[in-house]
Amino acid sequence: MTKKKFEYGIISECGLVKKVNQDRILIKIGQINSMEFGLFVIADGMGGHLLGEVASTIAICELTNWWDSSLEKIMMESNNIFLAVKTSLLDCFKNINRTIYDSKDKDKKMGTTLTVLFVYGDKYVITHIGDSRIYIKDTNSLEQISKDHSLVAAGLRQGQLSIDSLYFNTNKNILTQCIGLKKNINPFTKIDYTDKMSIFMLCSDGVYNFIAKEVMDKIVIKQLKNNVSLQSIVNDIYNIVLKNGAGDNASIILVNYKKYFWRK
Repeated sequence: MTKKKFEYGIISECGLVKKVNQDRILIKIGQINSMEFGLFVIADGMGGHLLGEVASTIAICELTNWWDSSLEKIMMESNNIFLAVKTSLLDCFKNINRTIYDSKDKDKKMGTTLTVLFVYGDKYVITHIGDSRIYIKDTNSLEQISKDHSLVAAGLRQGQLSIDSLYFNTNKNILTQCIGLKKNINPFTKIDYTDKMSIFMLCSDGVYNFIAKEVMDKIVIKQLKNNVSLQSIVNDIYNIVLKNGAGDNASIILVNYKKYFWRK
């Protein structure tokens, strides 16, 4: 019997303005000792022409290789799986950064955000850089558990900006960190405990910049209570993004992790 179960809904679209979808997503589900573990990833590429698409694709390919070549050994041999996963993912991020940084022409900008969630047993691991986000469902809202690497986020943390001023801020798309633009990176990492049933949502900035946080909260919380499918919830969020102009690529992964669910 499988002791864990993941359910998820996904979407990744161009939006109404961009001609190419430079976002990439990855979902991997594995099993060890009758327990499922999952990897969920969003990469939001940036750069002129098709460069952003190249960068995000490289990131996803490298993480797929990490899953195939490194994770099984970690799961089988590590005394502290979560610390080992965090350390290994940080190395993977640095390798991806080096690959993209070294592959681009020096006069061109090519990069990607990279947001990774690993879930197993009673804990989750986040490794993240850029301004894509991970939320976790609280009682009546979604709580952001990743850290934005952007000028406006830094201004908020330092008390130089207010929430009300963000809508009109022209610097909201300027990143302080991403994969591929600089030689050195310092990703955000986090290890924490899951609940009996944990709901996670990963999304690119093309989602949360085109839907009010309160509206997104209401859709997720209300529809979960009504047992609406995760895919329908994701579709409803994206429909609001479309109504609000969808000026960027938009990607969402909504994950339900039922820690104590048993399945024959």
